Amino acid sequence: MFGTDTIMSLLMASTRSVNSWDLVVRKEGGMIVFDKRPDSKIDFLSVNENWNEVQISEKEHFNHPSNLASEATCIAQNLSQQLLDKEIDSTDDLWELDEPNPFAEKAAKGMIPASVGYRYRLFNLADTIKLVVRTEVSGFLTRSGERELLHIRAVNEFDSSLSGKVDWRQKLETQSSAVLTTEMKNNSHRLMKYAAQLELAGVDHLRLGFVSRIHPRDHLHHSILLAQRYTSAQQFAQTIGIELKTMWGNLREIIRTIQKLDDGKYILLKEATKPAVTIYRVPPNSFASIGAGVVASVAPPPKPAETGAESAAGAPQPVAAASAASAAAPAPKASEKKDSKKEASDAKAKK
Repeated sequence: MFGTDTIMSLLMASTRSVNSWDLVVRKEGGMIVFDKRPDSKIDFLSVNENWNEVQISEKEHFNHPSNLASEATCIAQNLSQQLLDKEIDSTDDLWELDEPNPFAEKAAKGMIPASVGYRYRLFNLADTIKLVVRTEVSGFLTRSGERELLHIRAVNEFDSSLSGKVDWRQKLETQSSAVLTTEMKNNSHRLMKYAAQLELAGVDHLRLGFVSRIHPRDHLHHSILLAQRYTSAQQFAQTIGIELKTMWGNLREIIRTIQKLDDGKYILLKEATKPAVTIYRVPPNSFASIGAGVVASVAPPPKPAETGAESAAGAPQPVAAASAASAAAPAPKASEKKDSKKEASDAKAKK
């Protein structure tokens, strides 16, 4: 099985997911590849996904969910670079992994790609499940002469009156637990994905930045209020009230369901507000890229014999469904993980 930490963390945190999303799954000869559609939005961070209040419906409004997602993603990317010390005085300030950034060639001429490291890790989830994941690391810090990997992640406040009425500027220093409790209620899916990404990457530290708009109606300017330290995925998971073994159980359940299917291409669909993930079989060349555009399908709909029964309208019916609420399973032991370092951060994180 192959996938990225973005995709695997999405599956591991699917029990907290409210929004709709989908993944592309290719199964061939016992090999399973998890991928995303070219126009997928899973790289964007959701905002107040678990908040029960009615959100802004005007798409042009800066507080519309899609615009909030773009804002949150931009904040996270900028914070991951802002907390790094890029003054390299010696080789001790640089950690180069085996290969260069695989995305560096796509950077515009004259532009330097963001500092990020990639680790390729192997997990033995079961006798028949071996999972290779490409994970990201933000940087590293040095403690007692030893280099330790670091994740930098962000949570952001856009308007306290729309997010539980807890003003971060007033509460963060004196009542940080109240702020985090509110954030867990509003964005438990995002925080659960952060914990899964920490576990998958095997990093030693997390810096969780609390970022707020300078003014609730100004979505372009922000202040960093606090950077909270966590020293392990386990510590962070306990802080936000989740079990790592439960997340591994979610992932195993979905993988085992896919293993039972015939070879082919599938769409793994999580519908909004529904707790289960549904799997549909699609034509082999579905979601093929043509130039800069994307087409949903470039082949006739599959016959019923290929996908199972079809509706009167010809839409493929689900061939399988995996419950997002699966039994907890123990996490892979450290001895069962194998690292393959591909690219290093070109800066070290500030202590």
